[in-house]
Formats: sequence, C-alpha cells, structure tokens
Amino acid sequence: MLSLALAVVATAARPNLIMVVADDFGWNDLGLRNPDMHTPHMDAMAREGLLLERHYVFKFCSPTRSSLLSGRLPVHVNQENSATEQRGAGVLLNFTMWSEKLKAAGYATAQVGKWHAGQASVASVPAGRGFDSSLGFFNYGEDHYTQVRGGQSRRRLREALEQQQQQQQQQQQQQPGGDLRWPDPGACPPAVDLWQGTGPASSKNGTAYGGYLFAAEAVRVIESHAAKQQQQQQQQQQQQPLAMYLAWQECHAPLQVPDGFDAPSCAKQGAAGTKARTYCGMTSFMDAAMGNLTAALRRTGLWNNTLLLFTADNGGWLDMGGSNAPLQGGKFSDLEGGTRATAFVAGGLLPAARRGATERGYVAACDWYATFLRLAGLTDAQIVDRRAAAAGLPPLDSLDVWPLLSGANGTSPRVEIPLSANPPPGNYSGSSSSGFRAGSRGGGFLAVDAGEAGLGYYVGGEALISGPWKLVTGIQHSGAHDDANFTVCGDGVGPDPVSNASNPGGCLFHIMDDPTEAHDQAAAQPAVMNRLLKRQHEIRAGVFAPHRGLLEPGACVANNASGGFWAPWLPAPPGWPTFL
Repeated sequence: MLSLALAVVATAARPNLIMVVADDFGWNDLGLRNPDMHTPHMDAMAREGLLLERHYVFKFCSPTRSSLLSGRLPVHVNQENSATEQRGAGVLLNFTMWSEKLKAAGYATAQVGKWHAGQASVASVPAGRGFDSSLGFFNYGEDHYTQVRGGQSRRRLREALEQQQQQQQQQQQQQPGGDLRWPDPGACPPAVDLWQGTGPASSKNGTAYGGYLFAAEAVRVIESHAAKQQQQQQQQQQQQPLAMYLAWQECHAPLQVPDGFDAPSCAKQGAAGTKARTYCGMTSFMDAAMGNLTAALRRTGLWNNTLLLFTADNGGWLDMGGSNAPLQGGKFSDLEGGTRATAFVAGGLLPAARRGATERGYVAACDWYATFLRLAGLTDAQIVDRRAAAAGLPPLDSLDVWPLLSGANGTSPRVEIPLSANPPPGNYSGSSSSGFRAGSRGGGFLAVDAGEAGLGYYVGGEALISGPWKLVTGIQHSGAHDDANFTVCGDGVGPDPVSNASNPGGCLFHIMDDPTEAHDQAAAQPAVMNRLLKRQHEIRAGVFAPHRGLLEPGACVANNASGGFWAPWLPAPPGWPTFL
C-alpha cells in the first residue's frame, strides 16, 4: 500500500472524482427529453457536459452498483438482489473496490446514500471498503422519513432463530447451568437502516426526509474537503483530491416526497397522490439536490478540477411511475428501457470541446473503475486486482473510456456488453436439480429453491450486445413487471425456458437503427443470430454465481445489539483491510 501511495503522490492536480447514482430513474424522466418533467439543474448539467446516449447498466439495483464499484460486468460479480441477511450479498470481500484503490493512492474518500453492496461484515460496509466517511443505508429501500425497513425474509429468519433456540435449549439441558442468551423467536422486527462510519446514525434517523440528510452530507463533505485543501495550500502541501460515491434514494419506492416538489411543476402528471405525480416530485427533489451539490462544488472551487458522472442504476420502474419512452421495457427487463441508462458526465475536467456534445459510443457500468483509476494516475500494475486474483475470483472487465469521453479517441474500446446471463446447469451451489432456481412467479422472478424462498432472484431473460446487434432471450417485460404484457424470446435454455415458432432462439435487434426494439431480425439475419447465440453460451459458462448463503439469525441479533438499527454481524477478516 505504501508503494502505491508513493508512486502517485508526485502527480500534480489529480482530479476530484464523483460518481452519482439515481435509483429507478427512467430514460424519459429527464426534462431534457420530456418537458413534462421538472429537472432544470440536471438538464443544464447534461447540456453543459457530455450526454452519454449508450451507457448500459444491469436491469436492477444491486448488480449495477456491484459493477460500478468492482469494475466487473454483473455476470462476473453479482446478478442478484440478495437479502442483506445473507453473508454473501453484494460484492464479495475479495473483490477490490475503486474506493479502496483511491484511498491507498492518497485520495480522501466519501460515501453517501444507498449502498446495497453488502452488510454482513464490518469489512462489507463502506467504512471497510476504503471510504473515510460514510452516511447511508445498506439495503434496497426504506421509508424516506423514518429510515425504517423490515427484513427481506422475516419468516425464514424466525424459523432459523427457533431452530437455533431449540439447539441451545437442548445443550443447556445437557449442561445444567449453561447461559442461554438468544433473542425471542419473533425477533428481527423492522429496524432503522441508517449507518454513519462504523456505527448507527442514531442522531439522524427520523429527523428529516432521507434525501435532505444525504444532500446535506454531500455538501458537508465538499465544504470540509475544500477547507482542508485550502489549509494544505497555505502550508504549501500538495492538495489531496476527493473521491465521492453518492447514491440517491430517489426515485425508489416507497413513493414519498416533501411538500411542494410535486406541484405545480408536476401538475401534468396527474392528481396529487398518484404514483406518476409523486414520482415526478421525487425527480424534482433529486434535481434540486443535484443543484445544491454542484453549487457547493462551484462555490468551493472544486468544480474546476472535477469529473462528475451521473447515471441511473436501471431503467424506470414502470409500475412505480417511471417512464422509459420511447424505449421498450423498464426495470427488471434486458430491453433498452431497462438497461440503457440516463447518464452524463460534467465538470471542469471535461475538455471544452466536448461540452454540450452527445457521445454515442458504448460505455458499461464497470468501465468507470479503470477510468477513475487512470485519471487518478494509477498504472496498469496498480489497477490490477491482486486480491481477487489470489482468491481465484474473476478479473477486471473495466475499460478506460476517458480517451473516448475527452475526445482523444473517436471510438469506444467497448464493443460487447453481456447484459445478463444465467449460469449453466449445475453451476449454482445449492440450486434445484435442474441447475436453475425454481420459478416463484410466472413473470420470471426466481427463488433459490422451495426451501429457501425469498433469498434472492433472477429475472428470467438474458441479453448480449455485440456491435450494433442485441440478442434477447427469455421472458422480458415490456410493461409493468407484474403485467401480462411481456415479450417472449426463448431458446429453451435457462430459467423459464420458452420457445415459439416466431422466435425459436430469441430475438435479434439492430439497436442502432431500431433503438425501440420493434423489429426482430432473428429470421432475416441467421448468421448474426447464430454467432450471438454461440457467444451467449460461452458467456454462460463463465457466469460468477456463488451461493450467497442462508439467512443468518445473527442479522437479527446485531439489530438488537445496535439499538434497533440494521448492522453488520460478522467481524472483519484477520488483517483487513488488505490492498493487493
């Protein structure tokens, strides 16, 4: 770690790097594309920055965040929204995050907002992942005002607690005088999910709408860092750059927004209290928070040497007010509406010639790992994830896209994007006899198996982008995720195997000429279809799909011990953190 820090400390004026992630924010929810939405600050940032027209993410939440932080495609790090009561949820510890690399390289690092990348161990949470400061929540969502959420699988946890209690009672009977300390079997009630640094944010929960808490923390980090830089300058020391990961809670359910944000600007979305109106208000709130963020960066002078990425984690959730028009599909779908994210870059680091432009080259979520580390001055040898290599985990997929974004190179280094792929039969430890987890709903949501219902899920379909072509297989929702309106593209392989006469091997779209995926080219382009099907089978063979673990009663015990806050329940591994 020392050699890494020394190797880059001589690099002058390293840029501040800020990654901002919006939750369930749709393609058509940016005012720049839809005048009925009110997002003036983000519109200005996109107009003055670089709009990314082909920025691809996973079709839902935790996998996108896992990809952004780890530098792996979701197929190589995580394709599940696992329960936080599982120790393997999110990004496994031996994958090194860019925050760890940047901290070792001398950056000040901060995390704000939604995490959803692991909670089990004190090494899994932001403070254990290289972030100097953090304020956020661990799971997929929570009440915006109270910061309270329930467990993802409370029934299974209670059963596990009962089993553990019975075992300890038996041991106590065998050894009279033993001390039985185990919570009531009905434990693990809803708890507060708000964590700051290494402990519960007990002074903040329930005091304000979550977006206010996170916006205030982001501004605090910026102002504090600017003051520190000023002091360093006065002492003629090298100024430390800042790296921030800011993940808004907006616009994830439950749909809640402070008074005033849904009117009058959202009046066209329907009556007050409707999903569309409230969702619009949440986008307006997030836009105002983005305005506060950029104002702080400009006011402190940090903006001039900053690269800021804004991206949605997936397409808009159609059943919760989001819109991806004219793209087909939404959250939980591999269609463009679910995976082609609203994204842009801004900040003073972006060359003037690129400001106001639109970039149509491919960028995948994982590519920001190498891009950020390169901008920070790290070499190829320093970027390599040796800790993951030592553990036998998949290597980095990340490609440096700064030459594309800066205009130094007119083409993207990314020509293929495996959007999602199911592991081959037998490659999922603890899975059903078919090798895939049994379907819990006809719409493609899958539980681990009948004995572990609720531990996680896949959405049944798969997709691969190769050049201008896109292969789509399985069940893909083109409407609301529980709606019967879905597109079927099947090859008979994987969860929910389907096949029909019109699409015997899946659907094939030329997404450059047909971005709304209205014209299936599978029959007209058999050579392309066969090539992509062959490639998809190759990708399946390399899918990283470890068993994420059973639900652990220790999660409930930690909640009780932390005074009603969701908390890690495992210690860090010996010697943690290690930077390899």
